Amino acid sequence: MISIQPLPFLIQIFSFFLLWFALRRLLFEPVSRVLAERAKRTTGVRADAIAMREQMEVAAADYDRRIQEVRRSLASELDSQRGRTAAEEHAIVAAAQAQASDSLTKEREALQGQLATARGALDSRASELAALMLERVGGRKFA
Repeated sequence: MISIQPLPFLIQIFSFFLLWFALRRLLFEPVSRVLAERAKRTTGVRADAIAMREQMEVAAADYDRRIQEVRRSLASELDSQRGRTAAEEHAIVAAAQAQASDSLTKEREALQGQLATARGALDSRASELAALMLERVGGRKFA
């Protein structure tokens, strides 16, 4: 049969509890604190990263919205400017056409006047010229 001697058994139990207490104080609790702190920091950093990502997404969405508003505003302004420019162009072309038409009418009237003057001069000299031509062709003078 196994005989257990009480003194070595008690010394062994006491040594076990002493070792367990020393390891708990010197190893288990500090390691546990370090691991808990590390987990806390990691969780905190992750939470901060998630919060920053959400803020970045909100800021990017706001930026995109503002860019679209500016683009719409500029497109609207550009369209209105094109409309004003087209109206100005139409007015300038209409004025130039009217001026050209007036100038053409005046030139036609001036040419008509010159034509009438030239015809009048030719009509008055027509009989004189006819007589001169007959005289040269026929060789004698017609009255």
